[in-house]
Amino acid sequence: MQYIPGGLQYDPKTGNFDRDAAKKEPFMILYKCNVTRKGEMHMDKIKKIITDLFVTVLTYFFIYYLSYTVFQEYLFVWTADNKYCYIWIFSFLLIFMQKSVLSYCITFGNILGIFVGQYLGDFMHSIRMSKITEYTTAEERWRLSLHYGVLIWIIVIIFVFTIGFLYTRYKNNADSEKTVPEEYKKPQSP
Repeated sequence: MQYIPGGLQYDPKTGNFDRDAAKKEPFMILYKCNVTRKGEMHMDKIKKIITDLFVTVLTYFFIYYLSYTVFQEYLFVWTADNKYCYIWIFSFLLIFMQKSVLSYCITFGNILGIFVGQYLGDFMHSIRMSKITEYTTAEERWRLSLHYGVLIWIIVIIFVFTIGFLYTRYKNNADSEKTVPEEYKKPQSP
């Protein structure tokens, strides 16, 4: 049985609608929401939130530990010293808002961004440093010696988050089209 807003209950096996569903179960809201009575949350949602929090915290602690022990390079240490610019707070907020895909996009975009930012930034830095000669001015030396790892790190996080956001929008649109019965879809004009 699927519960549809407006008190209708749709049975996909028979294809019939029950208009008295709201009278039989007045607190039932939607089938997809997993809410049985007003104000009650299923334990499945609580377990999912706790699991997502655990995975996110474990991931951030793991990369924090690796930044000081294995990868003692510029961007790894800089991001760990600056607490990853508190980007992890957005991951936690998204978990509590039950947007775990976006939370994981920020978390794993952070890890990917640190690696890409460090090594691509090092590559760009070495190319730019090779342009410095004994005749370059101090201002040009300073400009050519900049490391763009942090900028690359933030761009990768935004890029991965954008991909995750577009994926969830596409997935939600595809799911919403599947749950609407044919009788309720608008007829297409010729």
